[in-house]
Amino acid sequence: MPIAIPIICRPVRFAIGSRDGFSSHSWRVWTTKAGDAYLKCRDTMSEMKVSLHTSGRWRLAVTREAVEQGRITIGLNENRAWDIWDRPSGPVAVAYRLYFLTSELTVRPEDRVSAEWNDVIFIEPGPAGLLTAVSLFITQGLIAGKHENQPSAILACMPLLGETYLQLIAHGELEQTALDLVKESVARARSDAAAKGITIPEGAYGYFFGKNGDESRFLVGARIAPHR
Repeated sequence: MPIAIPIICRPVRFAIGSRDGFSSHSWRVWTTKAGDAYLKCRDTMSEMKVSLHTSGRWRLAVTREAVEQGRITIGLNENRAWDIWDRPSGPVAVAYRLYFLTSELTVRPEDRVSAEWNDVIFIEPGPAGLLTAVSLFITQGLIAGKHENQPSAILACMPLLGETYLQLIAHGELEQTALDLVKESVARARSDAAAKGITIPEGAYGYFFGKNGDESRFLVGARIAPHR
């Protein structure tokens, strides 16, 4: 059964691509009764989570579960957070963005056989020159968050506390927004691996963090292993 959007009262699970072809990994956005909102990859980067706390103190951090289960090791006094920042002022705040380059969609249909993929919303990938972005907005009231000049679609509009809402918007974005970061980061990862004598396994995939001119944060994924 098709999923009605915008979603207003339950977690949102989405991926870029199609059920019959390549796609991104699956992502999840959810909220709590306390007014907090969270963003997390459901597979490749499940050890990390974006937390948008109602206090206005936001963070990207290793999850407590990943540390307790030994999937990531950090020192006893080491902070689990990789990035901490304050919510921007104003009625519409860009909380986080995910950038998906069409050339870096690598999940095949045969990789999506588990029941976890049954309730995933698939979003059409961008054409040549455009990537697909999914942006999280925190708004005061039902102010429509949208891209300034690219088509946008509202995936979710969830109430938080009072008149505050979390809005999840899919839209186009110029590919160059993330392409330079990806090229530099992948080249650095390959160089570091070679210097340490590490062979990058086929299918290796990484996520890279960036900051836009307006201080909003973003994540973009790409293949680290050389393309065949």
